Amino acid sequence: LHLPPPFSTADVQQMVESAPKVKQAVSSGAGFLLADTCFVSKAFCDKCKASLKEDLLKRAQDLMQAKKAAKAAAAGDAKLSGGKSKKGGKAEVAAKEEDSDEDDWDTGKGKKGKKG
Repeated sequence: LHLPPPFSTADVQQMVESAPKVKQAVSSGAGFLLADTCFVSKAFCDKCKASLKEDLLKRAQDLMQAKKAAKAAAAGDAKLSGGKSKKGGKAEVAAKEEDSDEDDWDTGKGKKGKKG
């Protein structure tokens, strides 16, 4: 059984807005009012910001290292395949795919044999 809270969101909003300590903290920049009902300290926000920035930088570095490793592996594969460049390899693959697709496009409108 779930009972409704004794205060509505509007009630909480009015209490938070009229609380002298909250007004003082917000006006001094010591914290922020979120969603009109939640007070968050500036120190907490700064800690979250620093943590998020650190995580994002680490993720970006990991992605760059993975990208470099993939490029190095591709360059190594190109050397092992006889020095063919990526473009030549892709062109050859495309040509092979083109040849294999010719049979799939038969519309039945080709030349017919001799009549009669």
